[in-house]
Amino acid sequence: MTDFVPAARLAGGVARTSELTSTPSERRALERTAARGHLVRLRRGVYGVPDLDPDIATAARVGGRVAGVSGLRHHGLWVPPGVGSMLHVEVADEVEGRPEAGEQTAVCVHWVESGTRPRFGVAPLRETLARASNQLPLEFAVAVLDSALRSTPLTPVELQLESVTWRPSARTAAELADERSESGTESVLRVLLHEAGIHATPQAPLPLGGGQRAD
Repeated sequence: MTDFVPAARLAGGVARTSELTSTPSERRALERTAARGHLVRLRRGVYGVPDLDPDIATAARVGGRVAGVSGLRHHGLWVPPGVGSMLHVEVADEVEGRPEAGEQTAVCVHWVESGTRPRFGVAPLRETLARASNQLPLEFAVAVLDSALRSTPLTPVELQLESVTWRPSARTAAELADERSESGTESVLRVLLHEAGIHATPQAPLPLGGGQRAD
């Protein structure tokens, strides 16, 4: 018998029936696996592993993937205060989105082009950054981008190239991003000083030798 749980985990924890089975007998076996609690039926034709992250499970029930500010923690990025009150979900045009499937979680659906992949799970880093940078106030958007430059393989040059297609507010955040910033608070303060007309240099070297610097 096909072992559906490892297959679902390989798919990111969420998989469609068509990805797990190819014959009627396999589909019946899949239903029995779910009935035993080894998989969870999230919506028609979509199954998830029992220990699936709650945000990813809710997004799958709605019909899509975790996106924008809701995807920041999944990529290990700095998360601004107060962004967890609503789950942002990207749903492809060909899918019937069901915001009410969020149950007790407030859900905001963002429609994306048909064929967008992955359909479930979490939006890729660059798509997450593009949407989050447009959703957030400038100082928070810059802090998120700073954390991406600091903790992911994304380089400043790649960020600038990527941001060419972003919306104006998000492009402004990308222009102000600085990989030298070492915390969200530091990034926010730098942007607030910038808006007040005060230039700030992150981690400025001190003339004391030994690589010492000002924080």
